Amino acid sequence: MKNAPIYSFAKWVRITMLETINGYTADAARGKIKTGLWKEGLQWKKAPDGNIMVNPRAIDEWIETHG
Repeated sequence: MKNAPIYSFAKWVRITMLETINGYTADAARGKIKTGLWKEGLQWKKAPDGNIMVNPRAIDEWIETHG
């Protein structure tokens, strides 16, 4: 992929980190999860401790393919 972003962070990050990474607030992300725009196991998942984790790489792919 041309000009693919390079990530130096973990594949899965807490939802609260997402705004720092790509600008989506935690509330915006929760809305996309609730409405089903982001798929469980792809863009987000629930960690064993109950925290919602998101995959910024998969979210970037979602933006690229649906934007």
